[in-house]
Amino acid sequence: NSFIELQKLRMVDGNIIRFEIEGDPAGKQIAPLLIVPFVENAFKHGKTNKDSSFDFTLKITDDFLEFYAKNEKSMQKKDDTSGIGIANVKKRLALMYENKAELKIIEDECNFYVYLTLKDI
Repeated sequence: NSFIELQKLRMVDGNIIRFEIEGDPAGKQIAPLLIVPFVENAFKHGKTNKDSSFDFTLKITDDFLEFYAKNEKSMQKKDDTSGIGIANVKKRLALMYENKAELKIIEDECNFYVYLTLKDI
């Protein structure tokens, strides 16, 4: 939540930034900074002009956590270091969550989507 608030400071007026938490996070723990690279990438590679949108949802139940992110893609060229954060998250998921994590990253012509599910949290 704090990281999203920080990113809002650099956005232009008219950006639509939605962040929802469903469920109760009390007593739930996941690996530190696991979700931050997805939020960071949304703002780094997303469109930042007026009326651009960023959507983030965190859904928590007794048994699982679901994270969803969607941003409109910027047409700017990616830098040479692009992809390192996501590659590191994939490695961390494999090491720490084994078969209890599912990550889907989908990119179409206009948008970038992230779906992360962690089971038995």
